[in-house]
Amino acid sequence: MDETTDMHDTIDWLLKNVPNNNGNVGIWGISYPGFYTAASIIDSHPAIKAASPEAPMVDLYHGDDAYHGGAFMLAGNFGFYTVFKPQKNPTQEQGGTGIKFGTSNGYEFFLGAGNLENLDRKYLKGSNPLWNDQLDHSTFDSYWKQRDLAPRMKNVHCAVLTVGDGSTPKTFRDRSLFTRQSATSIRIR
Repeated sequence: MDETTDMHDTIDWLLKNVPNNNGNVGIWGISYPGFYTAASIIDSHPAIKAASPEAPMVDLYHGDDAYHGGAFMLAGNFGFYTVFKPQKNPTQEQGGTGIKFGTSNGYEFFLGAGNLENLDRKYLKGSNPLWNDQLDHSTFDSYWKQRDLAPRMKNVHCAVLTVGDGSTPKTFRDRSLFTRQSATSIRIR
């Protein structure tokens, strides 16, 4: 996972360049940032003392965001990838989608758009390769397997708090439970 080595490099830089730090690091994130949090504690940097991956993306294909039980989540994916895409300057707030849906009725919008390729051509205009990845990998292939955190949750050496409860939507509860089971199946020092 690249996020793991990125976290190691980031912590090393922060500890050397931020004055008056105590040498301890805590990280947290919800949903996609929860994925980054969970991925960051694999082969944990020794300075990470606590992490809270809250409702993290764990397995996008099975019951998470992209496919749910193998069914493509059209409205959720399209809505997400209209804003979550490569940015020219990721340090600046990008704002809304910029897409004029023309209706508040999602069924009418998608029916009028036609096929999936039309959504990219008419609205995304080829701006988001991540959207196309979702369409190009409609089965649980190596693309999805490489992005599944559960089998990689090893060498976690910090305290981990996962968040999800009975009032949380089922997908988010499943994410937290899956992360917690993966992280606690190993010895945490």
